[in-house]
Amino acid sequence: EEQFYPAHDRHCSVGVSSRVMSYLCNMNSKTFFRFVRENVTWLQGYRPVSLHVNYHPEKPQRMVDLYAFYYGQDSRGIFKWNGGEGSKLATECKAIPKNVRPARSVGVVSRLLEARKAEWGGV
Repeated sequence: EEQFYPAHDRHCSVGVSSRVMSYLCNMNSKTFFRFVRENVTWLQGYRPVSLHVNYHPEKPQRMVDLYAFYYGQDSRGIFKWNGGEGSKLATECKAIPKNVRPARSVGVVSRLLEARKAEWGGV
């Protein structure tokens, strides 16, 4: 808030510059996947000046799908992602079932089961 007060008399400016831009023109991927993709009007015929992909852990895959959407006219890929992270199809990020016992064939699992206790720093 302070940066918007004008300098006058004894009050000096804070020495920062403001950058104000439309979040729909210079978009980030979170805005695209949460809002633009779900709005038919924005999705058809609207094209941002830039689109920064940095919010999601699966950045490369989303970038490929965004490129295919804007340059290859292939809209299938953009609808497989959640607004946050992971896939809407639940094929890439599956929850581990809680009622299944872990396989003893995995070394660390067998050591934990034999010890009957676990500590964060080791067994």
